[in-house]
Amino acid sequence: MDIKVIVAIITGASLLLTTLFTGVWKVIEIWYKNRIEKQNKSDLKQVSLINLKIDKILYEMLESMEANVVALSKFHNGGRFIDGMSMDKYSMTNEVTKNYQHGSRIPDSQNIFLSAMPDVMYELLFANKYSNPDVESMTKSNFYRNVLLDKGIKSIFLFLIKDLNEAPIGFVTVAYSSKHKIDQDKLGLIWKKHNTLLQLIKTKDTE
Repeated sequence: MDIKVIVAIITGASLLLTTLFTGVWKVIEIWYKNRIEKQNKSDLKQVSLINLKIDKILYEMLESMEANVVALSKFHNGGRFIDGMSMDKYSMTNEVTKNYQHGSRIPDSQNIFLSAMPDVMYELLFANKYSNPDVESMTKSNFYRNVLLDKGIKSIFLFLIKDLNEAPIGFVTVAYSSKHKIDQDKLGLIWKKHNTLLQLIKTKDTE
């Protein structure tokens, strides 16, 4: 057989294989892209549903505590603190309000160093809660105090969220637009929500 014919056959076969391979790869690429898009949409729906459930719990707290703002914040690295020092920041993830004229605190409450509120964090982490009926008196946490006052918050109560291993993963803030002493009889209503809130947070983090 003439060498030119052989070369032509080989070249044609090579082009055919290349075309077939490109076509198959394109089909796989489109299938994979559609699969990822569907998965992403499903994940977004799931996260949105979890956020709605979290907001519902926060709103129940808002009502029971007769507060103006209730918000959830999470430590970025979840387990360690001080000795391990990986848990050095927090960000607010959810917030509900009532009779509150100021804007959301979420944009101003991202990547906040715990060192910006040392006395608050110390008490929160070791006593599982922090309460202050007069935000203006927070002389050791000037940055945090100023952020609260700028948003019209005069009183706060924080309680810690911990996982089953007692590792802190975040905290809930109950805030008031006026000086307000926390009704101790109502605190049990908040603690009852702890485990449900914890489960939702853990589920959201795995999505």
